[in-house]
Amino acid sequence: MNSFSQKTTYLKIKPLIEIMKPIADNWPVLSGNYEVGNPSSNVAICTITTKLSFPKELCAMSGEMKTENLGIERVIVNTVSNANIRYIVVCGKESKGHFAGQTLISIHENGIDDKGRIIGSKGAIPFIENISKEAVERFRRQIIKIVDLIGETDREKVIEAAKALPKEKPFEEGYFTVKEIENIKKEVVKAEEGEISVAAKETGELQIGNVKIGGNNPIVLIGTIFYGEEKNREDLTEAKRKMEEAIQLSQQYKIPFIPDVYLTKGDDIQKIIDFISSFSIPFCIDSSEWDVRTAALKYCKEKGIDDRAIYNSINCGMSEEEREQVKELRPKNAIVLAFNPLDNSVQGKLNYMKSKLIPFSKYSAKVQNILVDSGVMPLGNGSLNSIKAVNALKNEFNFPTGNGIHNLASEKIKDYDKELKKIIDSSLVASQALLGADFLLFGPIESAKRIFPVVKLIEDILKDG
Repeated sequence: MNSFSQKTTYLKIKPLIEIMKPIADNWPVLSGNYEVGNPSSNVAICTITTKLSFPKELCAMSGEMKTENLGIERVIVNTVSNANIRYIVVCGKESKGHFAGQTLISIHENGIDDKGRIIGSKGAIPFIENISKEAVERFRRQIIKIVDLIGETDREKVIEAAKALPKEKPFEEGYFTVKEIENIKKEVVKAEEGEISVAAKETGELQIGNVKIGGNNPIVLIGTIFYGEEKNREDLTEAKRKMEEAIQLSQQYKIPFIPDVYLTKGDDIQKIIDFISSFSIPFCIDSSEWDVRTAALKYCKEKGIDDRAIYNSINCGMSEEEREQVKELRPKNAIVLAFNPLDNSVQGKLNYMKSKLIPFSKYSAKVQNILVDSGVMPLGNGSLNSIKAVNALKNEFNFPTGNGIHNLASEKIKDYDKELKKIIDSSLVASQALLGADFLLFGPIESAKRIFPVVKLIEDILKDG
């Protein structure tokens, strides 16, 4: 009986000794844009988007944290693997749209819900995807206080705040190993290689095939093909002529071009996709029928060209069947339509994107590259909000943003003289180009010959400052 008791005691004590070690052997366990200081310090400093350096003896580590998802996960993993860290000072400029600093405070105060959403975060995509709720709760227990100095960029004031914190013992539970660490490392690698969505890259720019969109790159023009008579030609001669003309204009004016391939039931999807993919440029998959869109996307994946295919679009009107298909197919690139059927105001668009469309696109469908369409409404239906929303969406989410501005007046001018309609159409495209669009859906590909020179002129104006 005594020997059994001794053996049982030994088995309990041995793992306890291991758990009580304050620092993991490989700490910091995740790479990042940070500096390691004194691992025994009680303080870590998060500078959000501002580059600041601190004396090594002041803190265990310091560095940037720009995103409200992967960035938060890195902070949690490196914090719980060093039980000496009991305080975090958050300072520097807040990350636009992501609210990474505010989100770090929120996760400490409120935790996450059953879907991984950080409760109380203002961020665009505040989801914890790669670590468990157990790890989050451990972080909340370990950190006594997060000092909110968001907006403070004065290094000396941050140092003063860190020095004022009382000395604490290491957290009594010792260091914590996050079991999902390998998954996070894979996501970190993807982020560093530019394989995840622009939201994590913080640049407002992405690349699909050979076309860069957003940031300081030229406006991208997207024109619809196979909406008219060229589809019915067996040899696709007319479609080929129109594509070659648009590509020639693109090269002449140095304005990137992407065709929007409009498909309908009964089309020979494989033939059309084979044709359009032969031009070696990105292309949008478009249709009024969801099963046609998903069938085309599936064929692109089978053919190995889905890195150039852009699903058009993820939107509020998707059926449950389409949502399931899209989740299964995981489009690498997609246009997300910022239309809120209950509230077409700018704020309504932002709210719907934040609560519904972006979480589905990024976390359910695993879209790597997101383009946001501000959702143009016809004149008389709050169309001005669609124009205002372009910059609001860009500032909030940092995705390349544009729209199909030509749709705004299509009903209003349907009985106008043909040449007058062209003038109005070109003027609308020019206005939205001047007002900050990263891409524009300009309608039928036939309009390319008058749209390209207009947008080129706007590009020259924007550079003339």
